[in-house]
Amino acid sequence: MEDTTSKFVRLQTACAALKESISTIYDNALSNEELNRLASSNDDMQRMIAGSPAMIISTSLVDAKSKFDIAELFNHYKFNDDIFEKKELFNSPVIEDSDLAETVLEHRELIVSERTEDNEALRHVGVNWLKALVTEILYKMFPYANIRSFVNVEDDILSDMHLSVLTSQIPLFDRFEEHAMKNPNVTQLSSTKLCKIKADCFKSFIGALVVDNNNVTAAELKVWLGSFLQPLIQKIKMNHINGLYAKDPREQLVLFMQNNKFGLELRFKTEVKTGETTLCKIYMGNTLLASGEGADDFDAEQNAASAVLMDDSAVIKYSMYDINREDEDDYYTEETTEESIPSKPVHREIRTSSTVVTEKKPKTPSKEPTPAELVEYEKSDEEMRALPVNTTSSKTDKATLYRIIGEYKSYPQYITLQLGLNDFYSSCHVLNRPHSYLGEGRGSNKKIAEQTAATEALEKKLYKKIFATDNEEDDEDFVHLLSDNEEEDTSGEHTKSSDSTNTVDNFKPFQASYFVDLELHNTCDPNAKAALYAELGRFGYIPDYTTQENSPTDFYSFCTIKNTSVIIGEGRGRSKKIAEQISAANAFSGEALSDFLV
Repeated sequence: MEDTTSKFVRLQTACAALKESISTIYDNALSNEELNRLASSNDDMQRMIAGSPAMIISTSLVDAKSKFDIAELFNHYKFNDDIFEKKELFNSPVIEDSDLAETVLEHRELIVSERTEDNEALRHVGVNWLKALVTEILYKMFPYANIRSFVNVEDDILSDMHLSVLTSQIPLFDRFEEHAMKNPNVTQLSSTKLCKIKADCFKSFIGALVVDNNNVTAAELKVWLGSFLQPLIQKIKMNHINGLYAKDPREQLVLFMQNNKFGLELRFKTEVKTGETTLCKIYMGNTLLASGEGADDFDAEQNAASAVLMDDSAVIKYSMYDINREDEDDYYTEETTEESIPSKPVHREIRTSSTVVTEKKPKTPSKEPTPAELVEYEKSDEEMRALPVNTTSSKTDKATLYRIIGEYKSYPQYITLQLGLNDFYSSCHVLNRPHSYLGEGRGSNKKIAEQTAATEALEKKLYKKIFATDNEEDDEDFVHLLSDNEEEDTSGEHTKSSDSTNTVDNFKPFQASYFVDLELHNTCDPNAKAALYAELGRFGYIPDYTTQENSPTDFYSFCTIKNTSVIIGEGRGRSKKIAEQISAANAFSGEALSDFLV
């Protein structure tokens, strides 16, 4: 059986290579007339090319295409390049060189005898091959992924934790525990250290397969590794689904809709519409999402899936994943599994939209914090789960809180944890401000959890107490913000003091450019929109953006004062987000804003 499986893997790999090669030959082979012309040339190089076996063989294959089309053979039998992704794991390759196999487990930390050769050189080979192979495997699965998600998945796969777990599926490592026990100091090694040792040995295993003389080719190694890593990739990709885009619309839609909010089944129903076209209808449960036509089932399903993705309202409604790519770059969500949520004080690094701060979280207080003991704290798992899971939330409370905190020249910050499949917990604080807990919330997705935390922050108004000391030293312009009796203005309307002489009527209009006259930016200041939000918030205004797509990599955006027609900035970028950030940066530093706020 093992011999049959080995032959199948090699034949499958060879056929995949042949399919790609024959396509290249058919596309590039020269005709007999072209070969004769090259052969009669005065140029030595052209005559050499005309007489080369590669040219003659490729031309012969094209000539024989009318009688035996190799490419059509693959189509006729519906050859599947990705068959290994859909099968159970194949047996791992065997290192035939027994000395090489022994060296795989000879980690420096485990060697008892000084005369024994360690696996450091093999590990060096394995590290480079493993990274290259994993990169190629991931690229073929997610060719349109954004680079951040791509690198995150790659790093996650190659982490010590995951590589050490993979060793349990390789027969050679059955001897690892016995081998490790030869080290008298093994009991002194921590679990983290043992994990790293196993990961190093796995890298050595890959290196040994490369240098072993058992005819395991690079292509076969890639096929096995792709199959071997498939369950792990499927698990990891769910944490990065927003940035990993599938190679076709149908697969992408399935990725977004699996494990959806309502537990409904995504169904593709195809039927022949006419003699030449097929109709596909896509249902979520019993609800029709979209339909599409095509020359066959495949084309119809792809076109129908494209229709759903183009109008993303259905994806937003049903998918548990936040597909708003704009927010993806603004926030780093700290995601953990249920088991990894800490229940005791920890030091951890919080990534925010503008900085990285390290905070120390003391033990959770047993009662509601009072103004004298406003602290940031880590809630226990039980306390977080005691909150209700919201499925809806205000769509404006985050913006309102941004404006209010902006009046104090600060920004709100959200620390979000994933507790389960459709379960997120978020706590709101003032960015870079110790002892600034504002509120918390729990929701079925990240956005709802953060909006709920913002809602609680607006209700509790702890920010007034947090900033009370600061405002005692400021001008009296903000004294009214400390009054608990005054209602918060959440409308975004003009709330400047009565002595202001500025109105929209006397504002000098901003002269927008024709978008092609603007520089097309590849990068931007990731904090520009937040800074503009805070600045306008001080005067009771909210910025708004109108963005148009000129091409898939060319966006133009202009920024206005919300509820007015006043344009204060514009920008052009390679993505919608970049265009809006450039627009915000230009607005923040431009004359239009200063003229409006005089």
